Amino acid sequence: MDFVRYNAPFLRLYKCFHSRRLAVLLLKMECIQYYNQNRKFLTGSDHSYQEVFDNLFNTIEDILINDLCVINVSIINEYAEVSGFNVFNAESIPFFGDNYIAVNSGVFYYAHVFARSLQPIFMDNSCGNIDNMNCIRRLFYNWANRWPRANFQKAAFGYLTGDRHNAHMKCYLIPEDDSLLKGIELFVAGHEYAHLLSKEERLRSQFFDTFFSHDIVELINSDEEIKADGFAVILLSREQLRHSNEEWLLYSPLFLFDVLRNLDIIVEKQYSTKTSHPCNSDRYSYLKQMVDCLSPNNCYDLFHNKLEKFSLQDAKNIRKKVKKHNLKMAKLFDIFESYHNDSFYSLLKD
Repeated sequence: MDFVRYNAPFLRLYKCFHSRRLAVLLLKMECIQYYNQNRKFLTGSDHSYQEVFDNLFNTIEDILINDLCVINVSIINEYAEVSGFNVFNAESIPFFGDNYIAVNSGVFYYAHVFARSLQPIFMDNSCGNIDNMNCIRRLFYNWANRWPRANFQKAAFGYLTGDRHNAHMKCYLIPEDDSLLKGIELFVAGHEYAHLLSKEERLRSQFFDTFFSHDIVELINSDEEIKADGFAVILLSREQLRHSNEEWLLYSPLFLFDVLRNLDIIVEKQYSTKTSHPCNSDRYSYLKQMVDCLSPNNCYDLFHNKLEKFSLQDAKNIRKKVKKHNLKMAKLFDIFESYHNDSFYSLLKD
């Protein structure tokens, strides 16, 4: 919760003095912050990715109709970027017969910071036409985005602690081919769109037979999440055929889940068997098989090895900082909860 993060001095003062006045002040401050955040969201004065989202769905429906000859979803009542910069999550929601797709702001935000912090490490690979920059522009890009190691540490720490402000970095130059970022966003939107297509029984096994091997199609038919990932990869492959200068599109889901897989390793994450999605490591593995079926590229293995080496070189330091931060936040939340009771609420009403 942002309030706890950014009002730690006041919370510590309350722990020392247990002042009723300070408790009431903190409750009032919390109400004001909540009101301001909602006002920004409702009036659109806060930063929004809705325009990006609109363009993604226009692209998806255009590919469906003109490239894949698939009937699009009968009706999507709303697709929206929803508030939550610290949350990396997206959902398709069939609700009383209506269809909704919601993507948290954090998906777009962290896609941005991961692409910007890590893309420079791929610029020295000479794997065909994987990037259109000439050597001078590559050198300038690496100079302008100097300290990629420090930038990734910030991005990783921000993601793992759920605080986007920790992930903020200075990026001075957008690459000439920015399709790595575009591909991540299109993959997430396409994945959620696929769930609605499946609900209306418009993603049958025969559709995937055209693109993938028999083994992959069997895997797709075994799990709705894998099916949605497969559809999103096909979307990316069609978009890359349309825009041959956007060389990073098909690599983008591999990049995303390779990064998330490495972050899981850093914090030694243990997956529950009850989770609805495959773990990030498994998603990377089967997505790599899908991409190899559509358009194999030896660079992707080189990128995988380089990304793992780069991401994990500071694993111990990042893990230590995350544990220290989580311990501090747990103590602050204990203080925060201690004055949230009826006796102080009654004083607030007065």
